[in-house]
Amino acid sequence: MGKAVLASPLFLIRIKDHAPLLPGYLCWYINQPSAQRFLTRRAEGSSLKMISMKHLRELEIPTPSMHAQKTIVRIDALLRKEAELLEDLKRKRSQYMETALRHTASKHETGGAK
Repeated sequence: MGKAVLASPLFLIRIKDHAPLLPGYLCWYINQPSAQRFLTRRAEGSSLKMISMKHLRELEIPTPSMHAQKTIVRIDALLRKEAELLEDLKRKRSQYMETALRHTASKHETGGAK
């Protein structure tokens, strides 16, 4: 995930039609490529991009059943955890291989290169 800076204005998001909407589902949906494209096209400003409340109101968020929302949130959390574990595994594998290579090199030293 990219770095972000908290800036004014902050918006309070309320659901208009009172359909049940999980915060985790809303977060997932807003971060989907289609929603990001929608928001990016409407961002204004030169160095600090902002999205107006008017444009934010235009974003339609589909509201699947509560069961489907919970499933999406749970699977999204699992995907994020998997990515985190794979990165950790990659880092540890690299550290292990570097240590093994240094150990191998030090065992076979012959007094320097000529």
